[in-house]
Amino acid sequence: MTEISTPQAKRKRVCLLVLGMHRSGTSALTRVLSLSGAALPMNLIGPGEGNERGHWEPQRLVNFCEEILAELGSSWHDWRPLELEKLSKSRIEQIQERFRTIVEEEFAGHDLFVVKDPRLCRLSQLFVAALEKGDIEVCPVLLVRNPLEVSASLRQRSRLWSPHYSQAHSSLLWLSYVLAAEAETRGLKRAVVTHESLMLDWRGTLASIALNTATEFPVSAEQAEDEVRSFLSDGLYRQRWTTGELKLDPVMRGWISQAFDALSKLASDPSRKASLRKLDKIRAEFEGSAPMICDLLENAITESVRAVENIEARMEIAGQRAVRRSKTAETVNRKLKSLMSDREETVSTLRSKLKLMEQEKAAFAHKFAELERELSTAQSDFEAERRRRGEALRATQSYIDAVREEFRSSRSWRITAPLRAGGRMYRYLLRMLGLFSFVRSEQGYLTSLYKSARILLTEGPRGFAARLDAQPKKPPARQPVPPTVASTDADVDPISCLLVTTRHVEGIAQTMARILRQEGFNTRVQFDAEDAHRHGHVIVLCPQMFEQLPPRYIAVQMEQSINPRWFTEQYFEKLNNSQAIIDYSIRNISFLRENGIPLEKLHYVPLDTDKALAATVANNNTFERRGILFYGDDKCERRRKILDAVARQLPQLKIVNNLFGEALHKELMQAAVILNIHYYPDALLETARIHEALSFGAPVVSERGSDQEEHDTLENIVTFVDAGDVDGLIKALRPFVESSHHAESRAAATAEFATRETNRFETYFRRFLLSQRMIGLDGFVERASNYPVPVPADPRLCLSLPETPDRRRLFIDQGHDEFQVWDGLKMSPGWMGAALSYKHLFTRLNSEKAGRAVVCEDDVLFPPDFERRFKTVLRYLEKTPFEIFSGFIADANENLVITKVEEFEGELFIHIDRTVSMVFNIYSDTIIEYLSGWDIADLDVETNTIDRYLERRTGTKAILTLPYLVQHRPDAASTIWGFDNTAYDELTTQSEILLARKVDEFRRKHEKGN
Repeated sequence: MTEISTPQAKRKRVCLLVLGMHRSGTSALTRVLSLSGAALPMNLIGPGEGNERGHWEPQRLVNFCEEILAELGSSWHDWRPLELEKLSKSRIEQIQERFRTIVEEEFAGHDLFVVKDPRLCRLSQLFVAALEKGDIEVCPVLLVRNPLEVSASLRQRSRLWSPHYSQAHSSLLWLSYVLAAEAETRGLKRAVVTHESLMLDWRGTLASIALNTATEFPVSAEQAEDEVRSFLSDGLYRQRWTTGELKLDPVMRGWISQAFDALSKLASDPSRKASLRKLDKIRAEFEGSAPMICDLLENAITESVRAVENIEARMEIAGQRAVRRSKTAETVNRKLKSLMSDREETVSTLRSKLKLMEQEKAAFAHKFAELERELSTAQSDFEAERRRRGEALRATQSYIDAVREEFRSSRSWRITAPLRAGGRMYRYLLRMLGLFSFVRSEQGYLTSLYKSARILLTEGPRGFAARLDAQPKKPPARQPVPPTVASTDADVDPISCLLVTTRHVEGIAQTMARILRQEGFNTRVQFDAEDAHRHGHVIVLCPQMFEQLPPRYIAVQMEQSINPRWFTEQYFEKLNNSQAIIDYSIRNISFLRENGIPLEKLHYVPLDTDKALAATVANNNTFERRGILFYGDDKCERRRKILDAVARQLPQLKIVNNLFGEALHKELMQAAVILNIHYYPDALLETARIHEALSFGAPVVSERGSDQEEHDTLENIVTFVDAGDVDGLIKALRPFVESSHHAESRAAATAEFATRETNRFETYFRRFLLSQRMIGLDGFVERASNYPVPVPADPRLCLSLPETPDRRRLFIDQGHDEFQVWDGLKMSPGWMGAALSYKHLFTRLNSEKAGRAVVCEDDVLFPPDFERRFKTVLRYLEKTPFEIFSGFIADANENLVITKVEEFEGELFIHIDRTVSMVFNIYSDTIIEYLSGWDIADLDVETNTIDRYLERRTGTKAILTLPYLVQHRPDAASTIWGFDNTAYDELTTQSEILLARKVDEFRRKHEKGN
């Protein structure tokens, strides 16, 4: 698990996000990008009025954006700034999940695609965050068009644009869109282009986009030229206005023209700071003045509407009078001219009012600046007061602690000790009454009195305490966990878990459900995936058996890899599509890795008994056990031959098939012994059936499996016979039907084994939940306190993952049995899993007060002279103060300082002030405590990988030998970064050269000093 800087990774999927105000040419730009190779959505809006050549945005995305705007009390033509803070955290997560779902479904299978909807200018903050969580890089392309052209184009779209909206309204709408789009995409790889450059020089525009977003288009400009030229005809550029006309326009000058100027300059220089500052200033003034402008505009629109209505009424009256009086056309014309004069006067009045509004706006801006200054002063005063009160609180707490200590040392505290002891006895009696009530409610008064007396006589008060602790407890309160199922339903339960299973492995699903309930999840088991979208987590056992699966799920792989019957292309596709894969067999995991399943998806969870079920059966089974039971598929030829041979010798054999649920449970509780026969000659051990039988208290006689070495815990409880040895099976089964004493003793041993405290399935399933961040490390340590094994008295441990059996075998084959393998933890990314493994290991060592520990990783390579040199190192450390001894350093820091160089028994020992490697180290108690404090919340891969966390501790008393005590195995792959350890060879060589040079410099310096 040695870690170095993260290697160059393949670029994520890329979304080119086209942002611009309506009627700004975003459709034209989107089409050019698609002709250059960026994928379009599957379901387009299509052509329409004003966009006869296509809109190019997905209909679902437009509908959803409109839904969000309506939820916020807005619409596409509402220029007022959005109040996203009104959205709750859970609603934001739902919106982002819906965005991801739309994008995944519309652009499935495409690494480069283009998304366009002008409404996203105002929702880009939510949209970008949603795609980044889905591991998609968003590269915005901001398209800017002269606002005079946009306003003119809007006025021509009478179906969309109300005649009551003035040019002021359209200009404010343009400003709102472009300011929001620019602000929310700042810091991303983005390009800013103008509509004019797109229409006049599309090649240069495309090159600018490619450069600024670091995007390589699959289709070259030469290849796309004919289609692009055909699309970008003059008919697309109907509204043309100059920058000079914009600056002279009485409505557009000021914020509008300044913003257009700043954005146009960003198109030529995306990092132009003056333009960015100008846009920030405009946005601040605009948002601060928005309420006032809104009120004034609404009043102006109302007056304009009234004026128009008044004019229309007058015209109608005039027309009626003309008809009634048969006036001449000249009279009518004179009246119409008079009415038009009135209208011009009204317009002039409105312009005067608008000028007054601008003056009032300036006054409000001045007042706003004054209020900001007052707020800044108030915040400073508040911070000073907070610090003063904090100091006073700490002083008060110190005083209270001193008084408490004085009180506990007083005579009165000692005198009242018996009273406090009495209180504890009273609470203990209440607990015993609680146990009595619990037993009474379950089994009645007489039974409860009898059992209570028996416990008291045989086990004493400790027996009562143990029974109380075993009572059902309310699941602990949990914080909601992020759903793993893509869902758009508002009623999804984030802490619910659905287990989808076949009937054959229902017992395993029920055990998982019990553990999940203990961890606070709302859990349900069912035999199909119906309503899976309503659950925060979905676990599917035997996914190959289900045609319909939810978008995201955890797969529990139960097939045997020794036969390809189920491992079809379709099954591998389901496994690859899963969020994670649980497998009970190390052999299976090796097979899956050989077939391309990545290590980070695979999680080893060995099967075991259901100890809660076993305890219930042991206490309540009233059936008399007799006979031999085989259950399962008895139709295959191999099983049929063995069963026929057994039945001829032992007629007590009973065979059941396709029996599930309570009917099967009844058979298991009545059988004296279960016979397990492999389906295939070289099959893996059928641990699912064996542990199910043991959970129901039934002893088992079984053929050995080809992976028998994985199941040493069963050796003394299951009677194993070589595969195919029919006589051996009959010999092992006969005592169960001929000797009641043998059957009873084996049943008792089975019940004791099935209810034992240490349960591998529960422990490793919680290890899996930890890897998925469904539980925390503290909860894992509490419920799996001895994971993976108890800490030995003289710890010599090898950190290894059970999911990497090849690495582990290479380590074991070196023959250093003094090192105990310590199963690490998993988490994604791999460096966090490695660090979490060390944190857990050192937390265990620290809690056991281990003064010293030797810890290596399973890719360590022991040289032939290791044992001799290691003994020398231990003798040297006995006489030398140290905090850590490093047997190997792959990446020595140039800034490390050598504090001492000493020879001892032919070895060169170098004292340094820091170290970085974890391949092989000897740790003192101070470093054990320090490494147990690694912070899981720090996600900085540059400084918080476990070796960099160790390196950050300067002033460490570290010692190493030169040459190194151990080496790094080159033929093992890194479990963290995924590449071969040969990548470290050059680093290791450079580190040894660096250390040798520093040793030489140190010696020369001290020789001169002497």
